[in-house]
Amino acid sequence: MQDSEHLTFVINLLLSFAAITVVRAIFLSLFALAKVARWAFRARVVVASMFIAFVATIAKAPVLNAVYYVYTRYFEVVKARPSDDADALFLRAAHAELRRQAGDYAAEKAIAWTKHTAEQLGCKEESIYAVALLECSLNPFRIRDDNVAAGWLQFTRAGLSGMGVSLEQVIAACRARDIDFIMSLSHNYLLRRQAQANVNLNTEIDVYLAVFAPALINAPPDKIIYAGKNNPNYYMNKGLDGWRLSRDGTIYKQAPDGDITVEELYLAMTRKKQLLMSQYAQ
Repeated sequence: MQDSEHLTFVINLLLSFAAITVVRAIFLSLFALAKVARWAFRARVVVASMFIAFVATIAKAPVLNAVYYVYTRYFEVVKARPSDDADALFLRAAHAELRRQAGDYAAEKAIAWTKHTAEQLGCKEESIYAVALLECSLNPFRIRDDNVAAGWLQFTRAGLSGMGVSLEQVIAACRARDIDFIMSLSHNYLLRRQAQANVNLNTEIDVYLAVFAPALINAPPDKIIYAGKNNPNYYMNKGLDGWRLSRDGTIYKQAPDGDITVEELYLAMTRKKQLLMSQYAQ
């Protein structure tokens, strides 16, 4: 809360009390005068009511401002408590889905690793979970049916270049459900990608692009990430193509056009998060 806001509240409160005090004093004075002058009781009430209405009209603004301040300062906080925040809801849903997909032991390991990785990257845990949701549906042991990608971040042969680990080793670790291998590799991979890009990862889109296209971090929404239906990178991510946002805020899918943009990536990720949160809303 800014000092100016505090000062405004105090001024409005003082004006409110002053107005009430003045009204009370004048009201009592009028009744005393009317009694001395032997006015009829009805005349006394009419005069007093008219004067009170006049003063109340003048004092209405500071009174209402003070009441509004108290409402927004203390009661609105209840509606905006952290447990109602979208990030918190998504985090709980992600943890629940992770436990369902990997089991309690592996899930707790993955949660601890994700927290550690987020701290090292300087990003939110939710950003890493959003990328994993899009890539492996929060199953750290997922292996693509065509065996070209596997693990928490769906490592490919090309993506593992320079990591000292082969795709075959990642696939073997997934089949053995070696959660520490998968998560430590993911941790090292993300840190390496961030160092190569030399940028801060402020959003989940930044984290995704750091993994798959670090040169495009901070690119505009219409920037194309993958182009061409015959492009292997497009083929592996074709599910991201075609996502649009309607005027009423609904995310929907239309026929793909062969180009995957940053905006389509964001919309696909957001829609998947929405579906997961609705699944665990109860």
